Amino acid sequence: MSAVAGLRRHCLAAARTAGALALCVAMAPAEAAVTDLPAFGWDWEAGHVYFLEASVAGVPIALSKDQNRDVVVQGFTIQLALKCGSPERESKRQYEVRCDVQDFALQAKPRPSDAGRTQDVLEEMDDKISGAWLQMRFHDNGSLVNFQLEGLKTHNRKENRMAENMRLILHRAVAGLDLRLPTRPIDREFGVWGQYESVITMYPSGTGTAGAAEMVHLVKQRVGDSIAIETAGRAAISPSGGNDTFDTRIESRTVFNIDDGYMVERIWVAEGWATAGSASAEAGQRPYAQAGRLFVIRDNEEMPVFMNTEELGPSPTKLSDPEATGGVLPNEM
Repeated sequence: MSAVAGLRRHCLAAARTAGALALCVAMAPAEAAVTDLPAFGWDWEAGHVYFLEASVAGVPIALSKDQNRDVVVQGFTIQLALKCGSPERESKRQYEVRCDVQDFALQAKPRPSDAGRTQDVLEEMDDKISGAWLQMRFHDNGSLVNFQLEGLKTHNRKENRMAENMRLILHRAVAGLDLRLPTRPIDREFGVWGQYESVITMYPSGTGTAGAAEMVHLVKQRVGDSIAIETAGRAAISPSGGNDTFDTRIESRTVFNIDDGYMVERIWVAEGWATAGSASAEAGQRPYAQAGRLFVIRDNEEMPVFMNTEELGPSPTKLSDPEATGGVLPNEM
């Protein structure tokens, strides 16, 4: 069996969904994966600083101030700077990493009834995040197993609810760190492997996301100590196990340093359409979308300039002719 034929066979075995299969079927001999990779994984001992950014649309999420202010936003963009390190072994195959928040910014678009009422809520969130940290648990294969937001006061039910909603928003930014690595010799031999759970596919819901994902990762290029990994997949997700199911497409591109054991950068997108049987299904609409990016900040590099934390208000209605008074003139009837 030729190397290309073996690669195709392994790819088809790893990717069972139509979206992921398209990646396998499209592979020509000249586009075959990089094969015979060495064993590699994450190394957090040296510590890494990351800039992360994510935008989410089509997701209503409740935000609140400690003192009598509740609003609902319908989309947001988050920017985050994390300094991660201090790995601690928690079990035979899992370990935890602490990530301190160095900088944070959030922009959100409220529902029309909350327009003009959201800025104070966002500013309070910004203040709360200062001094907080994330506790992330990883599997040895690179998968993000658990994620907690620490360092916030949660003395009552309202503060608890707000802390959880803040965690859900931050979860979208760190989702790109969830990348299963090729741990089996056959995965590294052919440069392609599957992943069947992904934080990228999760919906920002306090009661969880039901469903399943199937993704395939393909090493497309190796330059020096880094490899480029392309990912495609499909998922069926149901927020809170409720009345909506989203048929979701996932794509990403990752650069991973296999010698030093860290993710150099990643961009990703997930787009979901409500299935025909969903309560909110509307023909031609895309009710859920998220896109993100992250990259490492090395010692000799500067952190990007962060956006301002602010409410994004609705665009004002503009007339094509500022002098128009409306209606139809009698002689035009």
